Amino acid sequence: MHDSGDTIAAVSSSALTGRVIIRLSGDQAIDICSSVLDAPIQPKPGIACRNAKIAKGVYVKALVYVFIAPKSYTGQNCVEIHIESNPPVTQAFLECLFTAGAVQAQPGQFTARAYLNGKIDLSQAEAVNEIISGSNHYQLDAAQKLLAGRLSKRTEQLANDILDCLSLLEAGLDFSHEDIEFITNDQAARKLQVIQENLKDMLKGPISYETLIELPSVGIIGASNAGKSSLLNTLLGKQRSIVSHECHTTRDVLTARLSLKNTECILFDCAGVTVEPVSTLEELARRAVYDAIAHAEFVLFCVDMNKSDWSEDLTIWKIVSRAVNESSIQALATKADIAKDQNKYLGKLCKLFKVQFTAVSSKTSVGIEKLRKTLDARLLEKAGMKNTGQNIITDAPDPSLVNIRHRQTITHAIENIDHAIDQLRSGSEDIAAMLLRAAWQGASMIERESFDEQVLDAIFGKFCIGK
Repeated sequence: MHDSGDTIAAVSSSALTGRVIIRLSGDQAIDICSSVLDAPIQPKPGIACRNAKIAKGVYVKALVYVFIAPKSYTGQNCVEIHIESNPPVTQAFLECLFTAGAVQAQPGQFTARAYLNGKIDLSQAEAVNEIISGSNHYQLDAAQKLLAGRLSKRTEQLANDILDCLSLLEAGLDFSHEDIEFITNDQAARKLQVIQENLKDMLKGPISYETLIELPSVGIIGASNAGKSSLLNTLLGKQRSIVSHECHTTRDVLTARLSLKNTECILFDCAGVTVEPVSTLEELARRAVYDAIAHAEFVLFCVDMNKSDWSEDLTIWKIVSRAVNESSIQALATKADIAKDQNKYLGKLCKLFKVQFTAVSSKTSVGIEKLRKTLDARLLEKAGMKNTGQNIITDAPDPSLVNIRHRQTITHAIENIDHAIDQLRSGSEDIAAMLLRAAWQGASMIERESFDEQVLDAIFGKFCIGK
């Protein structure tokens, strides 16, 4: 995949757009493009209007953009051809390019060449894919910061700090027979503890790609016929769950992706909880509910505000509030459209459950928009973000932006530093130096270390073709 000798070509625009962008990269990019246009293009940066051949004697109008190495995205000669086209025409034009000598680009191959040619570092390359696949504002914001090199700057500084300490230790070992002391073991241990804490801060920063990529989950729970399925359908704006006046219509945990203004989450509708199951099926349903909410970021607890007896709901509330932090539960008084005196019922609910309830109606949409805004804000807060009304910003001035690969690498560096500190305190400077070298190599590996073909394939194979 990472052989840079071929000239690669692929569609790099979305299939949903009318204008198709076909990208080529490689030494022969300009010559190959010239051979399938009605007139050659110049080997210099610029834009040209040409007709692109899609079959013998058949052409379509095209705009041709030329980028000369090394001042291009990939660091090679690049050409982009923009045409107004449909899939059959696009495929016919690609076949012309392949016949002229280009080869089909593999997923992530353009970005891989940018990395291999030193145009971007590896974390920035990964950020390209996160920007492409980002499904909400805070994912996109995090990926853009990563692309800007924020992680690169932090890890480079910390790797340099480790190297400084390592150099002083090794200098002391080299002159161990002389009356020269470059740094004491205690001084080195204190410096390493500071570096170690900074590395740990990167892991516990308010944003991590694990939580961004794996969307947070929000569960809807309550007694049977509490209006859970109706609420799910109303929030989604479509019929996802069966709504019926009969009890226990929902037997399993139904999930759907909910898009809010700034965030997205996985919304799930649980079966109505039975306090005392009378069948094996009800017991299995109850276990599925409690297992689902145990892993949820937030829970929407539904109570039919028109009931005359809430003892069953109160028992369920006590179970849920023990399983989930109460600050992560939003109590909802459902079916507000048929309540004759909302304030009266809300007052009773608040007094009985000792928590504030919000009145909602899936039928009239009362309280639904407020609930969506509250949920959006809570999910932003969970991700370490907040909405100022104009921008989505982070609560911390310099959040750590780490994905799973970064996390593993930084964790190994922390462990090596921890062992090095122990060795320094026991007087084994040579072993400490060996461990510090491993820590330095680990911290450097995020951006600069050489990777074998298999590792690069794993990273860039997650990209779509054309990127």
